[in-house]
Amino acid sequence: MSAKNYLTILKWGSWLSPLVLLLVFSNLLFPYITSKQLVFNVLMEVMLFFWLMLVIKYPEYRPRRSIITYGLITYFLALLISSFVGVDFNLSFFGNAERMLGWFHLFHFFIFYLIIITVWRELADWRRFLDIAIGVSVIIVFYGLKQGLPASLLGNAAYTAALMLFALGFTIYQSYECYLLGGFKGLLEKYHWVYLAAIPVLFYGLVTANISGAFAGLVAGLLVSGLLLVFGKKSKRRRFWGTASIIAFILILTVLFFNRNSDWLANSRMGLALKDFSSSNPTWNTRLISWRAAYLDFKEHPIFGVGLGNYAFIFDYYFEPHFTDYSPNETYFDRAHNNIVEVASTAGTLGLIAYLSIFVASGYYLYKAYQKRKIKLGELAILSGIITAYFVQNLALFDALVTYLMFFGLLGLIYYYYQDHSEIVSKGPRLIGPKELILGVVIAVPLLTIIWLFNIRGFIMFDKAIKGYSAISQGDVASGLNDYRTSVDLAPYNRDSRSTLINLIAGNPRYLTYLSQATATELLDYTLSLGEENVKYNPYDSMMNSQLAKIANLAARYNYRDLDKLNKYSSISVKAIEQAIASSPGRYPLYFIRADVFLTRGDKAEALASLNKIKELKPDNQEVNCQLANTYFFFEDYKPAYELAARCAIDDKAQYLSYTELIKQAADEQIKLGNTAVAAKLNGAIKK
Repeated sequence: MSAKNYLTILKWGSWLSPLVLLLVFSNLLFPYITSKQLVFNVLMEVMLFFWLMLVIKYPEYRPRRSIITYGLITYFLALLISSFVGVDFNLSFFGNAERMLGWFHLFHFFIFYLIIITVWRELADWRRFLDIAIGVSVIIVFYGLKQGLPASLLGNAAYTAALMLFALGFTIYQSYECYLLGGFKGLLEKYHWVYLAAIPVLFYGLVTANISGAFAGLVAGLLVSGLLLVFGKKSKRRRFWGTASIIAFILILTVLFFNRNSDWLANSRMGLALKDFSSSNPTWNTRLISWRAAYLDFKEHPIFGVGLGNYAFIFDYYFEPHFTDYSPNETYFDRAHNNIVEVASTAGTLGLIAYLSIFVASGYYLYKAYQKRKIKLGELAILSGIITAYFVQNLALFDALVTYLMFFGLLGLIYYYYQDHSEIVSKGPRLIGPKELILGVVIAVPLLTIIWLFNIRGFIMFDKAIKGYSAISQGDVASGLNDYRTSVDLAPYNRDSRSTLINLIAGNPRYLTYLSQATATELLDYTLSLGEENVKYNPYDSMMNSQLAKIANLAARYNYRDLDKLNKYSSISVKAIEQAIASSPGRYPLYFIRADVFLTRGDKAEALASLNKIKELKPDNQEVNCQLANTYFFFEDYKPAYELAARCAIDDKAQYLSYTELIKQAADEQIKLGNTAVAAKLNGAIKK
């Protein structure tokens, strides 16, 4: 095949890559993530075949040396090393379905980078990619507007905001390029006016997403761009008016910030956004707790970290009970929500230095390109602003497919501006005929194997997980189990597929009452085996152990008539919950599970000790009184049971009382004491 044909295939494949952001296959587990990443993986693996054929057959097309490329290589090597020495290799290398940020998936963005710096050799190539990225972003805004969802097709408002930051920067860049070609008239010629029309749409998408980190990134990017435009020229007049404008911009923001609670501003979008920048903001406080955990752990893993994607290991171990004061529902952080903290804690000092070197190299290349007059001051300011906005917003977020795709595309553009683009000169004889065919087979076989094993089988696994989940939840256990058994281990990033069944059964034990004993036993044993397999990935994983503890405890209860089975399953449950607590000693909800486990064993002392431990860790927790009442009642210790049930009702938590007879008797006791209001609350819980 000729070089021209290879280039055509690679150009169109890379140009169209942003279209994956529009994909959402509802039949897959975590469809907003898996739909996009798996398709992107396959696209890159197919393109890798043509890229390798091109650079081997036509060596003159090989990428030139670049400190950006070296920085990326070093970064990916650091991540790979951290994966091998970290606490959970499977999670580091393959990731999970919810994020798909394992090394295997991330490496596809590096493939994307290598391809674009090889085949996009004219500015028009880069501009076409930017046009498609802008178009996709506009579609995402309009889709989100239609559906009333800021997250739109990305499944997370933070991802939408991050995309809007890049898209706004790209649109301003494209507008400036049109201005360079034809002045202000150039902005209105042909289709160029579309860029100006897109800016308010993209800004609306950013505002609607309402992510404070993105707002901070936007402000930082504008300030950096403004400073470069003002001080990049020696014109005194430009510097005077530019400095005045920047000062005015800062003063306006300052006035708005200090008046964010005023009547005229408080309920506006601006006021609501500014309120996020407050020490009382729950999100800010959860981030601080998260970052403090990383700081405390860093001395334990300073060089290589705990392994890519294993931040949850740190967060769990240093979990602080008052975290739930700010976020009662979201208590599991698998990411640090700060890229600097994330990289430092999971990839260590080596990974952090490599990561920061990419930004340093980008800044250096932009500066050198400006010095050599390869770019104008406006281009320098815009591209520097985009990088700054991305870096700053990631101080309160973490990367995802959307940001990696846009950022690596931006790195490629910076690489392009710095390099000399001399005419391609042939470097000797070509591989032709049988030699080219043999080379193609040698390259294609492993790539096709990877596509099948790690992507196509992933599609099947996630599809079957949803089908199995639906079937079992609707009572068709045989069909559901078959779907799980034939698919759950098809791909190595399978822990989430397993967890769907574990959580379904552990959270809905009533399903078992509708099944025959043989079917229920089969379902429990299989689900338990999935929990044990998940724990094998990382025996110290608090969440996986807690899931195993719950399903084993359910199996023990179901087999309460068979003492041997009860003891067998109960022992598994005890071991799992003790490990979960050891891995996250401050996570007080785990003690509710522990109390339930020992309740099944008939161990009153340990069950009560677990609940009293919650009081020690989180004295203001109101549910614990209800569970104490349940426990005392179960062990026929009625006086404290009735007293605690009454306290539970006073706290408006009577819905946590498990026994109707307990509620009735506690209500009668309160009537005898003359506390009719408390008795009414208890009786109201029965009606509900």
